[in-house]
Amino acid sequence: MNIKTEINKKILELMYTSIIAESGDGDAIWLCKHTPLEEIKNMIQDFDKERNTGWSIVRESDLSFSWGREQEWAIITDSKDEFNGQAPWIILKINY
Repeated sequence: MNIKTEINKKILELMYTSIIAESGDGDAIWLCKHTPLEEIKNMIQDFDKERNTGWSIVRESDLSFSWGREQEWAIITDSKDEFNGQAPWIILKINY
């Protein structure tokens, strides 16, 4: 496994644990600069299976997708405008 994959997995873990630590009202966003979104989606599917998260990928567009459930959501995007335009209550913003 290469270093980029390891970093991406750590980012997914950070997003997931940060969001669930908010007890049902957490949100996060990742401006994904170094990996295609399709590759991140595949990593998320593996992550969800390994941890049995119950989360899913929804609300897909060309520039982003949302991952989560109920009140707990992460947005993964490759759009700087979408990243910069998010609400101030987002608990975690990752620019990598």
